[in-house]
Amino acid sequence: SNSHTVSIEPAAPVAAFDPPATGCAPLQIDFVNNSQYADNYQWDFGNGSVSYKKNPSFTYFESGTFQVTLTVYGPGGTDTYSALVEVKATPVAYSNVSPPLVFVNDVPVKCFNLSTDTVNATYHWDFGDGTSSDTLSPAHVYTEPGRYDITLTVTNGNECSDEYVYSYVEVEPAGEMKFPTVFKPSQTGPADPHFRPGQDNNQIFFPGVYNQVLEYELVIYNRWGEQIFISRDVNIGWNGWVDDSRPAEQGVYIWRVRGKYANGQNFQDVGDITLLK
Repeated sequence: SNSHTVSIEPAAPVAAFDPPATGCAPLQIDFVNNSQYADNYQWDFGNGSVSYKKNPSFTYFESGTFQVTLTVYGPGGTDTYSALVEVKATPVAYSNVSPPLVFVNDVPVKCFNLSTDTVNATYHWDFGDGTSSDTLSPAHVYTEPGRYDITLTVTNGNECSDEYVYSYVEVEPAGEMKFPTVFKPSQTGPADPHFRPGQDNNQIFFPGVYNQVLEYELVIYNRWGEQIFISRDVNIGWNGWVDDSRPAEQGVYIWRVRGKYANGQNFQDVGDITLLK
């Protein structure tokens, strides 16, 4: 009988992996290894980093073009495969604003664009109140009180984006003051002229609405121009009595108010009040 010795050579390994998609830095790539007939792997990511895993995950933080090389080892030898990775530059969004505290319908908030890596970039500012701007460094006036975050989104020419949130701008109510036109003082004795929150203050003449009042002076005159009352406290009004000794006559009285709001704006106003008995 004839005998033949057959030696079966191990198959030569074939290195292969899915070519990675282009993306924006930081770019994380989950490499898919398609090699055959191999049991050891060495990846060179083209920037000095290596891995010995079969399917490594790697993040490129810098932009650039990198050659990724996979070397595989098996019983049948060794093989290599390379592909290029393009990592596009991403801008760094950053902003500052001034001033961070404003009053309603007062000075604008100026937005300073401090972003970097902004080649051919576009900008989008969201002011947090339903309005936005696409200019480089906008200014914005807020019309409602509240706290607002300002979000800057920067997109550069290769369509990579970054976002920065400035937290936060404080918008306080503007100064305002409104007076009633009629009031009916107590006839049984002078009412306490102090405003009482949550109580019926209709026997006192004082501003029914006020906000952000820093300085205040209210003067009441009778129809002959005589001063009959003065208050320098927005919470102390006229109770309709003269010197707290006798009720004032029914009729029309002139009031004058002046002062300063918290935003530094001076105010003065004149009107009349009808005193009823």
